[in-house]
Amino acid sequence: MSLIITRRAALGAALAFARGGVSELGLAAAGAVMAGGALFLVGWVSSRRLGREALGLGDVKLAAAGGALLGPVLVWSAIAAAAIGTAAIAAALAALRKRTLSRDLEIPFGPGLLAAIFVAWIAAGGAAAGG
Repeated sequence: MSLIITRRAALGAALAFARGGVSELGLAAAGAVMAGGALFLVGWVSSRRLGREALGLGDVKLAAAGGALLGPVLVWSAIAAAAIGTAAIAAALAALRKRTLSRDLEIPFGPGLLAAIFVAWIAAGGAAAGG
């Protein structure tokens, strides 16, 4: 899985460089580092507080890839939309199943994050890091 993401990140970096030169490549790198680093930090702090894994490294790598695609500004909208959307879906499913949400419930974040990154990319006109 990591090799696939690495190849896609390299392709994204090459496309960013071809489209906008060094400045576009810099924005893609900044978005990747900021988004991936932020989700890594959230996962690390949450895992220490809960005493178990709270956010997988796959989510961190996906956020980094989304940051490279969307850039250091638009990626935050995608992460926020993913968090709100995932929480809303989890609450709706819990209500349908007549269950309560608890700390022990595992809710996958990756599908919501992927959908939010895709929608943000389409809303930006299919443009990458710098727009």
